[in-house]
Order: sequence, then C-alpha cells, then structure tokens
Amino acid sequence: RRQFFFRAARPSSPARAMAAAALLSLHALGALLLVLGPCAVVVCLWGAYLDRHEHNPARIRAALLLLLAGAGCAEFWLCLRGLTGWKTLLVAAMANVWGGLDALLRFPAAHSVESFFTAKQLTLLVAKTAAYCCGVMGLRENGFAFLALLLADVWGLPVLYAMAFPMDPSEQFVADGEDVDLLVRVWRLAVSAEERKACARACRARWYRGLARASENSAVARFAICAASRGHPRAFRRAGRSV
Repeated sequence: RRQFFFRAARPSSPARAMAAAALLSLHALGALLLVLGPCAVVVCLWGAYLDRHEHNPARIRAALLLLLAGAGCAEFWLCLRGLTGWKTLLVAAMANVWGGLDALLRFPAAHSVESFFTAKQLTLLVAKTAAYCCGVMGLRENGFAFLALLLADVWGLPVLYAMAFPMDPSEQFVADGEDVDLLVRVWRLAVSAEERKACARACRARWYRGLARASENSAVARFAICAASRGHPRAFRRAGRSV
C-alpha cells in the first residue's frame, strides 16, 4: 500500500513534460530579454552617432565596415570553438562579402524593391539565417548564443544599415561607376589594367585622407605617422605656413 501511495503521488508523464516545457519557455524568454537589452542599447547609440554624422556618408560607411568586420571575426571565432560548422561559415562569409560589403561599397545609393540588388540581399539574408538555424551545434545547450547570433549579427546589421540610409532623396546617390555589383567590380579588375590603376589610386587617396584625419585628431598618431614617413612632416610644415 505504501508503494502504491508513493507511486500515485508522483507526477504523471504529461505533467512532467508540461513542467519541462514551461521551464524551457522561461529560459528562452530570459535569454531573449538578455539579448534584446544590449541590442536596444546599440540601436540607441547608433542613432545618436547617425544624428551627429548625418551628412557624412563616408564616415558612416567606415563605421559600418568596422561592424561588418567585427561580425565576420565573431563568426570565425564561433566556428573555431565548434559552435558552428565550416559550411555554415562559408555561407555566412558569402553573405557578408557579396551582400554586406557590396551594399556598403554602394552606400548610400538607392535601389528599388524590384531591383536585383534588393532580391540578392533578401536571398542572402534568408540563406544566412537558414544556415545558422541548421548549422548551430547543440541548439538546446547553445540557445542563448543562437539568439544573440541571429539578432545581433544576421538581422542586426541590416537594421543598422537601414537606419543609416539618408532620408533626403538628394543624398541617395554615389559617383558614376560606384553603383556596380561586387562581382562586376572584381571582373573589371581582373581583365582591365586601367581599372586596376584607378582602384590603386583611389585606395591610395583614401589611405592618405585617413592618415591626415588621424594626424589632425591625435598628436600621438601624428608623431607616429611623421616617424614612419618622411613626407608627412614637410606636408605639415607647408600646411602650417599656409595657415
């Protein structure tokens, strides 16, 4: 009788299943809140940054490039830790390069909903999401990392890109020849020597502009640049005399 009493007092299998499901739901809700909190902070900080540099697309593009590079490094680290597989990393890298990098190189050019650019970006976003949904190892044990990856990386970067897009239609343009797909750029560089020379000149000009900007904003950076290059001190002295 005692054994029968204790057996009857134990919860049934459906009750244990419901309790486990409730506990899992609470765990998922807590993980979601922990991920959404930092994401909301990042969105607020990004909005403040955009308000400060609203009419400076080059600076916004540079910040987005840094975020994209950080996301790529995080994805590579997760693959090294064994959380994702190499096939998942390959799909993510393709989405980051052909999708994210291509969009930033053409920023802030506007594209219609029916354009190939929009269809390509949506397709790569869906492919990256599906790759991580199917490629995360131990989804139950790593649910928090999976949610953080989806919200902060896969879906977060497109949201930040959309926030950075200028509202004024007159600013939604780039120079001639810049609104070109990345694969077309690579093909032109491979087959045309003039394109390679023009690309080298553009990269050199951007590099020198970055060095000049760093020298103006930081005395330490200016000292390091002057020590590494003999031409920069003369340039700074000429600038001082002209002022």
